[in-house]
Amino acid sequence: MQGLTILKHQYRMIRSSREVVLNFAALHLSPQLQAPVAEFTGKSVAYLLVHNANVYIHWLANFAMQLNVTYFEADEFWNVESIKALYDNVDQLVDGFLNTYEERLDTIVNGTTISGRTAQSTPLELFTHVITHEFHHKGQILSMFRLLGHEPPDADVIRF
Repeated sequence: MQGLTILKHQYRMIRSSREVVLNFAALHLSPQLQAPVAEFTGKSVAYLLVHNANVYIHWLANFAMQLNVTYFEADEFWNVESIKALYDNVDQLVDGFLNTYEERLDTIVNGTTISGRTAQSTPLELFTHVITHEFHHKGQILSMFRLLGHEPPDADVIRF
């Protein structure tokens, strides 16, 4: 497989893992989606899901592609269906990003960080950052499920 094909395949696996989390939340957590979890400084599952989407928006759209995509607020999302729609947009963004940089995954991209600082990175580094960031918070979300009284699903990329 070539580089871009591998990244697209990898992102399909990430989407599959995310779908497990979102489907579980839809079935078991809908009334608790916005519930603050004290062990996570009062953040909610919705907060972390929207935060993950905003990280994709920041690094891929606004930093790398120099777009001006608006960030979302967690309190706008009171059900899983609206979060799934948000991730449909993220999926389109990732596809556009990968297509934009398909022949230039190792070139330097200049952009502005969320704090307003100018920085450089490669598209491959940015893609790696956003997917590992999502998995970091996915682990936290699964812990939140447990703290909210639910046995979390197996949401690894490889599920048995």
